[in-house]
Amino acid sequence: MVYTINSSDNENGLYVPRNHTLPFVGGLSTQDTESTHFIIHYPHLLLNVPPDRITFHQYFPEGPEWTRIVSWCCFPQSTIDLPEFETEVEEKYYPSMDMFLAEDKDVCELVHRGISGKLAKMSRYSPTEERTVHEFSNYVLDHVLGPTINR
Repeated sequence: MVYTINSSDNENGLYVPRNHTLPFVGGLSTQDTESTHFIIHYPHLLLNVPPDRITFHQYFPEGPEWTRIVSWCCFPQSTIDLPEFETEVEEKYYPSMDMFLAEDKDVCELVHRGISGKLAKMSRYSPTEERTVHEFSNYVLDHVLGPTINR
């Protein structure tokens, strides 16, 4: 099993929506109520774990220039049973998540277009900005060429 976990605090990170109204999952530690965790399980699963739900994103490559993404958003039954649940997720949660997915899709398409361009040349990854991309590239190389040391 190959995975990586990235976490950010909810105030300055990627927790959405900022004006949440649904309750957090019961029994979480203080750290987990103040953080959102992103678990990337190679090669095609992303779990977004803020304190109020779990969102799954599965990526299915369907060719060199097309990937199908399937997303699921899971709330505790106690949250789903709230009378305001449907309204809250439709007005605050789903639009925010759709916005982030659309932004990510646009960025990925621009990057793919850039690295496919005639003037693009291969170079090293940025250790501060592209750690997970580097890890994923090594995952692919290890599964195509076999494991090596110090990539």
